[in-house]
Amino acid sequence: MQEIDETYYPPKPEIADSDTASIIKTILSLAAFVGLFFLLDIPVNLIFLISLVLFLHEMGHLIAMKTFGYQDVGMLFIPFLGAVVSGRKDEMSQLQKIIITIAGPLPGILIGIIMIISTQTIDTTPSLISMYGVIFIAVNVVNLLPISPLDGGRLFESLFFSFNEVTKLIFSAISALVIVVVGAFYQNYPILIIGFFLLTKLHNSYKLLKVKKKLKALKVNLISTYHNLSDRDYYLIRKEYILSAKLQKIMESDSESYDEREDVLAPAIRNLLTIPVKRDITSSVKFTFIALWVGAIYASYYFAYPLVAPIIDAIQNN
Repeated sequence: MQEIDETYYPPKPEIADSDTASIIKTILSLAAFVGLFFLLDIPVNLIFLISLVLFLHEMGHLIAMKTFGYQDVGMLFIPFLGAVVSGRKDEMSQLQKIIITIAGPLPGILIGIIMIISTQTIDTTPSLISMYGVIFIAVNVVNLLPISPLDGGRLFESLFFSFNEVTKLIFSAISALVIVVVGAFYQNYPILIIGFFLLTKLHNSYKLLKVKKKLKALKVNLISTYHNLSDRDYYLIRKEYILSAKLQKIMESDSESYDEREDVLAPAIRNLLTIPVKRDITSSVKFTFIALWVGAIYASYYFAYPLVAPIIDAIQNN
């Protein structure tokens, strides 16, 4: 017979949803993104092209998320790094996550291939439009690399690591180390900074993994939406989080009531939860997506490399 827990737990606080879908935020972030490129004296047409490629890439993600019923979907440009689309949904499926992931890079690669083919039918020599096509392909095919947090890394996570946090952490660690090695090899400091930033995040993820292990021992259900989280589970998660983050001087871990500071803590508690994901893809579907991933990379190489090969040769000869 299951033992009934009659301990009183204060009601968990409600979380006010932030307006990440604000068009104003998108416009302001895009202005900052473009403005910093102007300060570096980069040609206007190149700034416009990169912004357009990123915008269309993220629009693919955004449209897919909207199609699958995500709420509070918004786009944000990040200077020197790119752009990101965020949204929320209480329940999702493995297939939906994969489609959302590939909806960003695949349309951009297709646009680039069409631009190259259309100019080749008119003129056999590389034109400005065909080089624009190369940029469309390059930006999106780099995103398909199987490195977290790129789309390729997220694709492999959704296919193979979604339901095992340890293997997901190992995959993220390998990805971060690869980025650091690439940055060091090419002496590219922005890439190095990104790699070390991901390693720092990795340390935090490892600490959270230890917290989750303790909570599972207390039979706390971490595979839940915040809405369905019980007051007991919120209280226990909150306690472990405060102790692990060493926030005891700011907040009481065993408090019988919550104050206004809980509005800051509650979103952090929500981020510890794992949104339920429905397993709805078979091995054959996984193989199909892997074949699509390989095909996209091969097609990118087939159409873009002949145009950039002379440039690479010239650089090597000099």
